[in-house]
Parts: sequence; C-alpha cells; structure tokens
Amino acid sequence: MEALVSINQSITLNIGDIPQLQQLQPIQPPISTGSPMQKLLKAAKEHNGQLSIAQAAMYTELESEHLKELLLEATKIGYAEVNNDPNTGAIRYHFDV
Repeated sequence: MEALVSINQSITLNIGDIPQLQQLQPIQPPISTGSPMQKLLKAAKEHNGQLSIAQAAMYTELESEHLKELLLEATKIGYAEVNNDPNTGAIRYHFDV
C-alpha cells in the first residue's frame, strides 16, 4: 500500500519588512481634531464648563464672525447659557458638560 503525503506550506510576509515596499504603503491622513463645536465643548469641559469669548476664540481657532455664529448656535441648541462675571461684568458662556 502506498502512503499518500500532502504537504501544505504557507508563507506569511509583512510588507513593512521589505525596504523597497515600505515607501509604497499608503500614508494615513492626520486624525481629525473635530468640528468647531466639538472643540468648543471640549474646551468648556476642561475649564469647568465656563469660557470667555477670548478662550472660545483661542480653542476653536475661529475668526470673530464665525465664533459669534458658533456661540449663538451653542446657546440656541441649549449647549450654553450666557451670563456676566459677577466681579468684572465680562461675558461668560456656561456649558453643561
């Protein structure tokens, strides 16, 4: 009786290990940092839910007109309330985050 032998060979190849092919791998796009509203909410969370207009501008990197629109939207949809600082009278946005 003849013995039937079957050989199954496999090779695992990591393309990253081949120097000539490393440059052919796709470049990953940078991770998005989020929408301006997400930046605003994150900044508010990091500042105990309170931001001045200057802080909002700094964290969202928006110009004045776009920032005003964003803050107005945040108040309209209930993300923020506008108050004045009791000591200075400066405008403060309070976020429930």
